[in-house]
Order: sequence, then C-alpha cells, then structure tokens
Amino acid sequence: MPNPLRVRNFFVSLHPERKGSVLAEVTLCSTLARRKPEKFSKQEQIKAGGHNGFTFTRVGLCLHFLLSGFLRTLVSELAKAVPRFCRVWIVRITNNKKLMIMNKTYLFAVLSSTLLLFAGVQWSSAASWRINSNANRHAHFTDINAAMSSSNVVAGDTLYLDPGCLLTSTQNVTKRVTIIGTGYFPQNDVHQQACINAYIYMKAANSKLEGVTVNNIIYICANYVTIERCFFKSVNWDGTGQYATIRQCYSTGDVYGKGSTALQSANCTIENCILIRNSYCINYLYLPTIRNNYLKCTSNNSYCLYEISQGTIVNNILLNSSNSSRCLSNVNGVLFNNNVLSADNGSSDNIKNVTNEDEIFALEGSNDQRYQLKDDSPAKGAANDGGDCGPYGGKYPYVPSGYPLGIPHFNSSVVGTRPQSGQVSVTQEVTIQKQ
Repeated sequence: MPNPLRVRNFFVSLHPERKGSVLAEVTLCSTLARRKPEKFSKQEQIKAGGHNGFTFTRVGLCLHFLLSGFLRTLVSELAKAVPRFCRVWIVRITNNKKLMIMNKTYLFAVLSSTLLLFAGVQWSSAASWRINSNANRHAHFTDINAAMSSSNVVAGDTLYLDPGCLLTSTQNVTKRVTIIGTGYFPQNDVHQQACINAYIYMKAANSKLEGVTVNNIIYICANYVTIERCFFKSVNWDGTGQYATIRQCYSTGDVYGKGSTALQSANCTIENCILIRNSYCINYLYLPTIRNNYLKCTSNNSYCLYEISQGTIVNNILLNSSNSSRCLSNVNGVLFNNNVLSADNGSSDNIKNVTNEDEIFALEGSNDQRYQLKDDSPAKGAANDGGDCGPYGGKYPYVPSGYPLGIPHFNSSVVGTRPQSGQVSVTQEVTIQKQ
C-alpha cells in the first residue's frame, strides 16, 4: 500500500470518570485505489500493559477518545452508512485490560469532528500544548507562564510537560487548564520526570495539576482546584480556595490550611494520598473530607492531624512512629470512624493501638508500592463501606508513581547492536495507564 495521505497528527482526549468506558484509538488513513491497509508485522508489535499491542508506521489522522458501549455501537452504525473513503482500524483497551484490534473494517467519509458530533460526543475546541524547558526540543512553550501569556491558550486547554522538563522559576496558572506531567518515582530513568523546582500558584478556578513532580510548595488560590497524582513538598493556601481536591498524591511535606474555622480553605477533599513527614501532616482545615490516606508522622512533638474542625475523617491509616499516642490533636466536631491508628483515640469504630507498619503493610516494592496492605492486615475490610482502609482502598485507589490516566510510559527499551539487512531491531515495552 502506498503511504496514505499525510495529515498532521491530531489528538483528542476525553476522560469521563465513569465505569464501562474504554480507551479507543482510531486511525484514519486514505485508502488510495481501495487497496487493503498494510498488515502489521511482528516486528511492529510492542507490549502494552503485558499484552500485545500495535504501532502504526503509516498513520494519517489519529484520534484518542473514550467511548461508552452505546456510543461505540452508534459510531459503528454511522460508519456503515456513509460512502467509502477511509478505512478505520479501532484499537481498544477493554476493562479486562486486554489489548485487541477489532476484526471489522469500517468505511466512512465524514470528518472526525462530524463523526464525534453524530455519536453524541460534544466536540470541543480545546487544544493541547507541549511545554519543555529546553528550547531545542521545539515545544510550544518553555514554561507554564509563557503558555498563560499566550492568547492562543484558552480555558479548557491541556498543557503537557515533556519528559525531562525542568521548571526552576515561580509558575502561575491563571487560566482554567489541565497540566499533565509524566508521574514520579520513574522505575528506570529519572529523565522521564517533569519537575517544577519552584512555587506554583493555582490561580484559576477549576484548574488541575496531574502527574507532576513539584519539589516545592503548591499554592491553592482559587476554588475547585484539583491536585492529582502529584509528588509535592507542601500544599498551602494563598487567598481563598474552597472545595480543593488533593487526590492520589505522595508527599514528604504537609497540607497546611488557613485555619480550623477559616472559610478560605474550607470544604477540601484529601483522599488516597501518602503523606510521610517528620512533622505535622495535615493542619488547620475547616470542614474537610479526609479519607483513605496513609499519614505517617515521625516526630515525637508533632501529629498526623492537627487543628481540624467539623468535616469527615474516615478509612485512614494514622501512625506516629516516634510517639504512637500522638496521632491527632485539636480535632473537634468531626466524624472520626473506621480509621486504623497507633493511638487510642476515637470511638470503638476505629482500630486502635496498631503501632508498627509491618502489622499493616506488605513493605515490598517501590517507595509507594510498599504501602499496599498485607494479607492479614487489620486495615483489610475495615473501611466504612466494607472495603480497605488506606490509600489503595476506596473509590480512587492510589496509582503507583502517579502515572496520569491514558498516558503511555516506557518500561524498557532494547536496541540491537548488529544491523541485519540494513535494519536495527528495537524492542520497547510500553504501559498505558488505564485507571
């Protein structure tokens, strides 16, 4: 087959947080003279999540989106009804994590935006932008500030921090955008990380930071800010930022609000996080929801929870490894149930006086994998919904290394040393984060 008509690559990512959806990759290629598309050879297969996947060497327009079962059926029926022009191969990752290629070819001639519109998916003008601190990488911008200053970047856009991107000056997020990094604790190469080694101010309501290593303080300055799957040294409030969400994060610092009766930092949610610190872990919050976290304080003079009023604190694991009795102080008027803690605090709905990590966790694997529960852990089945306490339980189980949803990451790459017939063999193992 001759090379298909080259259209610049175009990616759309939709991530509705609902069960039953699948990640689909649609590849549109011109079928000149109606010739069959080139078959995939074994050399073009890669491993994705432990299963065989496919790479495309001749690709025109590519779309990445999530489709429910109903929408997949509707797309299929629409594709049958239109004239022949392009062949569409749909590669999908199903909920059982099996990567497969559909054995049917759909023919259609409408533009992708029209297809998505008829499929009932709202088409958005949101754009994606690359950020890399190294100007030689030819990204759209060299830092977040430059993106915020650009009139081309608008609310709803997504900013992707390239692997190896290192931002060393204060960053200000002034538009409602999503900023996505590459996760943290890379298993093989630290250069895969995208790092911010300075303050970052989240000044736009409904802005989101995901999969980013922040070796400094994240300041929440607006309502409904989300910090998800990030490594951070501290989260503080600067001004008013109600209804913030801190989810599936790892920290060696603290979450520090404006006060136990202060509305500026009220109604925040902290869930499925791991916070390990030699001082206070979560402090000065009003009406928070704190659930399914592991909070470890290693100081004799500090507490896991301090100066918190009202709100809900459930399904957590709280340990003070220096003084087991100092888990919480000045925590008043809260629902405090179904927690596992080293102290003797709370009602009989809590599991108390569990003083050692090895009683609770498997303690095997990487920095964050080690905090998965052992088989006979007292936190097993101890949550208020019958599930597990700690970061790997609940609605949003902790994701090791903070890999963002739908973003591929390389596990290994092997390059052959001896060319054969002018070609060098390359084997890559790639995982796509599916939860």
